[in-house]
Amino acid sequence: MLLRCHAFNGLARRLFVELRAAGHAVSVELDIADAVAEEVMARWPPDVVLAPLLKRRITESAWSSVLCGLVHPGSPGDPGQLMQVTMNLVQNAADATAERGGRLTVTLRDDPAAGQVSAEFADDGPGIVEQHSGTLPAANPPEGGAVFTPTLPRAADPASDRAPDRPPPRAGSAPGDR
Repeated sequence: MLLRCHAFNGLARRLFVELRAAGHAVSVELDIADAVAEEVMARWPPDVVLAPLLKRRITESAWSSVLCGLVHPGSPGDPGQLMQVTMNLVQNAADATAERGGRLTVTLRDDPAAGQVSAEFADDGPGIVEQHSGTLPAANPPEGGAVFTPTLPRAADPASDRAPDRPPPRAGSAPGDR
């Protein structure tokens, strides 16, 4: 994992410590020029690039070839918990896209009129529930909390698989005994 930052300050240092504590190999690149960033990516290609408070754009060759995430502490609240949410979403996307080199897209939105900021995390990896022909809607109920509802197809009834002219086996009988 490559941590790309302008300075190894509070947020970058916290990311580094948290990622290392979680068992990730982390390299730090000070973002001083696109040419340096390109050279780092060529010499030590990372699986994921995280960029806290980046002042310049991530180069197109980086975001088009590797999973990239931007980290910004722009919302009030517990920074550790907000970081954990961000890291979980980035890690889930990395896991989902690892086999086929997919992409994570993070879209940041600022709505000053509503007093809100949002970050949408979208990847093109296969979802576990989706791979099982299901859906996974999420909601935030008015009373608080979160609700995730995995919905899967019902398994076929084994009784419907028996030939209609054969009676069910007797209790304690071996297959083929009638």
